[in-house]
Amino acid sequence: MSVHFLGSYLLERGIVTQAQIDEAAAHQEKANRRLGDLAVDAGLLTPDQVEAVLATQRETDLNFGALAVAMGFVSRHAMDALLFRQHVHQVHLGEALLTLGHLTPEQFGESLDGYAHSENERRAALDKLFEGHCGRLSLRELVASLERAFLRFARCPLKAHRALEEADLARLPYRFTSELPGCGGILLRFCLHMDEQMVAAINKAATGRDTRPEGCDLGVGEMIGTIGHYLRKSFRAYSPRQWRCEYASDGEIVSPGDCLRLLLACPRTRVGLSIQVFPAPAGDPA
Repeated sequence: MSVHFLGSYLLERGIVTQAQIDEAAAHQEKANRRLGDLAVDAGLLTPDQVEAVLATQRETDLNFGALAVAMGFVSRHAMDALLFRQHVHQVHLGEALLTLGHLTPEQFGESLDGYAHSENERRAALDKLFEGHCGRLSLRELVASLERAFLRFARCPLKAHRALEEADLARLPYRFTSELPGCGGILLRFCLHMDEQMVAAINKAATGRDTRPEGCDLGVGEMIGTIGHYLRKSFRAYSPRQWRCEYASDGEIVSPGDCLRLLLACPRTRVGLSIQVFPAPAGDPA
């Protein structure tokens, strides 16, 4: 699938097996407790307060700890101490594989070095894709927001991987399109391309039920709405000077790199992202 997650990196190189990855993931899930659960155990929050924070979190880009403090449920000092405790006891996949004896200390060190090198290559390739695009700052924010939203709503880590190709689109038949206003009279239009597996995963995370994509896009719609909230906040910090697209007389974009297409990979499947920048219709607020 993609070597840009540690588990996939190790699998691609034959260092571990899928069964060992699954065992390590189960070990992680048991060891790494959610911040809300830790807060309840420590007597800092009640279960109802945790649910209130989680509900509010769907409307904001704040993480759980910052939001609990902002809502007045816990002091900053107490939350910082809890976050430190969570961080100290956090178990990562490589550590779980090492603890379970599926990696030797030498393999662990060499794998982390190799994985870090592959991540640097991925970032450099993405920099080239964004380079010269008139809306590169907001486009980067869109990708970052997608990564956060998929982790939150589909419980699936997602990373921008490479350019999206026609062959990829044929494997991603479900499409969800949205538009967002930017600075300086700009409209950002983006389309998510997904397969049935990803749509079902998002809907299950949102509804708690196994559903087929047809006629059930509650989770996807909710996620796109949250992405929009992220971006509307971030756009206000950008100067119109950073949007220097040129337009033909009929309104079509003629600036080089006007359309950006990315493939975003996660351990279970892939997601396509198509982005275009247009002048906002007359009368629309920027």
